[in-house]
Amino acid sequence: MSWEIACVTNVGGRKKNEDAADYEQSGETYCLMVADGVGGYQHGEYASNFVVQAIKKRFLREPQAEAEILRKHLWEVVKEIAATIQTHPNLEEMRTTLSVVYLTQEQAVVGYVGDSRVYVVHQQKILYSSRDHSVVMHMAMRGQLPMEEIRCHPQRNRITSSLGKKLPKEMGIVSLQPGFKAGDGVILCSDGFWELITEQEMLEALSISSSAEKWVREMEQKVGNRLSAHSDNYTCLAALRR
Repeated sequence: MSWEIACVTNVGGRKKNEDAADYEQSGETYCLMVADGVGGYQHGEYASNFVVQAIKKRFLREPQAEAEILRKHLWEVVKEIAATIQTHPNLEEMRTTLSVVYLTQEQAVVGYVGDSRVYVVHQQKILYSSRDHSVVMHMAMRGQLPMEEIRCHPQRNRITSSLGKKLPKEMGIVSLQPGFKAGDGVILCSDGFWELITEQEMLEALSISSSAEKWVREMEQKVGNRLSAHSDNYTCLAALRR
């Protein structure tokens, strides 16, 4: 058995796409990445591509699906950003989210900063969903806001942690060992994607899909039908166990 991987990305209602996505494979281990340049800051497109390539470089050097390895790689990227800004002051305002998964046949090691999400699907259920580093997610976790209202809340785009000049205030690292089976999947997506599709719709799209490409296209159709002139860029990178 192996992983199939597919990706969709779109400018949405914006003038340019500041999302970035990529994946790499070393032996039986995969590295999946999605980043979203933070809106309202300069060089968002540069920042998202920078962190994706920085993680990719470190994964190829140490392709182990281990939480401490991924944690080390993320902090190395934080230092690389700081060094880059120091030598290129024009990049001082660059900021981005990042979600990354080191994936094997048996486990997924998840790392994230910001509100680009990771979903892990096991046996037709959402086994894991990352918790955004955002104002509204913190409200929901404190019981001040129902989880289902996050997508439509006026403050949903206010993130509390990102990669940039300042150290990230929060960083999520989670190791999952579900023992993946055929039909299981992993999704990494920017907020422009998950805001326009529910988790149930993600599962429904998977249930009628015979490939990773079909899965992302089924989900993209739902998202595309809900786009408006004010919609953000959207990106979804999915892996399907075959």
